[in-house]
Amino acid sequence: MYHGDTGDIYDGCWLHDQAHGKGVYTNFITGAVYEGQWEFDKQSGYGVETWPDGTVYRGQFRDGLKDGKGVIEMLNDRNERYSYQGEFIKNKFQGYGVYSYPRSSQKREYRGYWQANQMHGIGTLTWKSGRVFEGKFVCGEIEGGSGMT
Repeated sequence: MYHGDTGDIYDGCWLHDQAHGKGVYTNFITGAVYEGQWEFDKQSGYGVETWPDGTVYRGQFRDGLKDGKGVIEMLNDRNERYSYQGEFIKNKFQGYGVYSYPRSSQKREYRGYWQANQMHGIGTLTWKSGRVFEGKFVCGEIEGGSGMT
């Protein structure tokens, strides 16, 4: 077990004086905990990261960043859970994914493509009322398409 100068703790496998293999890291300042695979002191492979605010990420990491397929579940200021399931590149929603507020006052779901954490490309946005938009999104905004139903 390693205790860092800032109070961080790492408990797991080591190789050449670096976290390597399976391990658990606790960040003393943020309270975040990562449990999963490490490669030369960086999160790499499958892991689970949790934060004190209830946010949980389960999925792939590369070079210490969320990268690959994963699911992140978060809470809004009303303590309502929402999630994104899909592709990540360097900690950002990127590629195909599903973003949803399944049990909240803002119930809606987007299924489609993302670029840099924004709806971007072809997708379907469904609102609580049952209204649906299928079409193109650019930088998070509706651009055009088959319209509303």
